[in-house]
Amino acid sequence: MLRALLTAHISEQDLSLLTLQMNNKAIGHLTSEKSVNVVLSGNREVHLCSAYYSLENSSLERNHLLEEMKRFESIFKEMQNLGLAALPDLLSRYQADASFLMAASADLILLWQDRQKGVYLLRDGALFRLQPILPPQGVFPRDFMLGCDFYTLTPRADDLLILLTPAFVDYFKAEELEEVFSSRQQLHACMNNLSELGKTYGYNFEQSWFALQVQRVEVNSIQQGAPNEMTVGEEQRRITRARRFSKLVGRSRVSRVRFGQALVPAVNTFFHQREHRHDGVSALPQQQPPQDRPRLGSTTSSPPPRIEILDAEARAQRAANLEALAGRRKKSRWDEISEQLREFSLEPFRKRVNSFLKKFFSLWPDQPVLSKFFATASLILALLLLLFIFRSLARRGELPPPRSEEITQATQAETVQIGVSAVAPKETTLEISHLVQANNLQLRSAPDAASALIGTIQRGEALLQLAPEEKGWIYVRDQRGVEGWVYADYLGE
Repeated sequence: MLRALLTAHISEQDLSLLTLQMNNKAIGHLTSEKSVNVVLSGNREVHLCSAYYSLENSSLERNHLLEEMKRFESIFKEMQNLGLAALPDLLSRYQADASFLMAASADLILLWQDRQKGVYLLRDGALFRLQPILPPQGVFPRDFMLGCDFYTLTPRADDLLILLTPAFVDYFKAEELEEVFSSRQQLHACMNNLSELGKTYGYNFEQSWFALQVQRVEVNSIQQGAPNEMTVGEEQRRITRARRFSKLVGRSRVSRVRFGQALVPAVNTFFHQREHRHDGVSALPQQQPPQDRPRLGSTTSSPPPRIEILDAEARAQRAANLEALAGRRKKSRWDEISEQLREFSLEPFRKRVNSFLKKFFSLWPDQPVLSKFFATASLILALLLLLFIFRSLARRGELPPPRSEEITQATQAETVQIGVSAVAPKETTLEISHLVQANNLQLRSAPDAASALIGTIQRGEALLQLAPEEKGWIYVRDQRGVEGWVYADYLGE
């Protein structure tokens, strides 16, 4: 989905000739809506804008153009379900034609425009001019809008795409235009300020213009109004078709206006000659801008660079340079994998799950309470069953508890160190019973904390004192007959 703001202005001179159709709204000569300004905002799968010039004031031409408008209105409605990739087939089916056409989706913007207007892009505060390219062979009808240049662009959030007369742009510094268009003013206010400023520079012609401001881009999203019976496979095929179509169509090169706005025409492009159009950069009278003109915030300024059209040899050299540059920018395998991961969408599966849950909780439409109760109970039983299965599998992995004999043997093996014996005192004439009052009381071979460890004795075990106390240590014998020295403070009566 592409959320965009469409803005247009029709000059007083063009109001009697031009009709502009933006999505499902039309203004201008052939409509009852005679407004010169229009602003249209919406979240669409495809935005479609077309323009029609009335060269003759006859009922025959009027009926023909009204029929063309109906065809593009039908194309606009069908593309909301089929996507931008269906545009070539729809153009062939309806045999539609126009003086200007723009189709914009979240993946791609296609634009057909003659050289009366230049296509400019404001991105990240910098103003660029798009250069035309050749339409892909065998995709669009061969006779479709032959008198127009073809432009393409991958949209980004906050992009501003605007169609202006190049001679009008040539009256300003690029820094001035970038500053004005980057401001938070509405586009109509920006253009009014530029028009008033242009009059002080000597530009006394009111121009018609059109702009598209990208507000939000949702790549590979599924339209909410799509038919419910559309399967996940059909939606995924539609997304795949859109990706292939986007890769099939090339992208326009751009040149920053700050370094000049020379137009490099696409090779082998055929231009029709029309009375109201000019086959150069501008259709306005050849009026030279003043050499000394004021600049925003200054009193003097140097004249801007004039537009120059490259000759055939320069265009061929430029094409060779672009091909060499594209060869050096070949994508690696990791870049292709990363691009595929970014384009992957779980939207069809999420929508399918939501549809299943909606049907599952409405098994009996006439009894919604019973349907919700049955669905909830079924989900709870399923969760309990999964929990039971999980616990059963977990218990299978547990070891059986050891027998008491194994515990005794293990305790004895851990308590007594094999091969270590105690140093007996000179006299062992006593036999006094004591109880161990410490955990893991250490039984040592001599009355010294640094002597060898014989074993450990647990709390509560009875010991028999065999000799008098020496330096806080007592010589004892445990219940298994093992003798050794323990610290006297950890024994009780």
